[in-house]
This record gives sequence, C-alpha cells and structure tokens, in this order.
Amino acid sequence: MAAPEEKFNAQKHRAHGIEHPPADAVIAGTLAPGFTFQGRPIRPALVQLRDTNAPVAEVSAAPAEETAPEKSEEESAAAGQLTLEAN
Repeated sequence: MAAPEEKFNAQKHRAHGIEHPPADAVIAGTLAPGFTFQGRPIRPALVQLRDTNAPVAEVSAAPAEETAPEKSEEESAAAGQLTLEAN
C-alpha cells in the first residue's frame, strides 16, 4: 500500500487518470493496493496524486472554532411549535 506523501514510483505505483505523471509527483492516497509475489510486483498500487499546484495545508496549533450543529428540518419545525401535555 502506498503511503500519503510518498514519492511516486512507476515501478510500484500506477497513477489514476494520468498517462505520464511528472517526475516529482507525490501520492495523495491509495485507491487500490498493489500486490507482489516473492518480491516481484504482480500489480502496481493504484494511487491518486497530489495536485502539485495546490498549496499544502499547514496544521495550525490554534484550536478550531466550534460551531453549532445544524438542525434537521423536523427539529427546526418543532422549535417553532409549542407542545401541550395533558396531566
């Protein structure tokens, strides 16, 4: 299985949707595992490549802002109605 951020190797990987990947291609994820038998490749791993033009997301140390979960249509409708209960 190809690890994310691993450099693309045409001997071990096959790029999904790209005939000739660039030499500096980096793997974004594995779509299907590859297989070897007695150290010889049977089928290369099918991988998705990272877009080299897209900026790399940096992990920030700041906590993420919490947002209130969205209400379903039933919850939204029920919030506007009063419920009467008999004693």
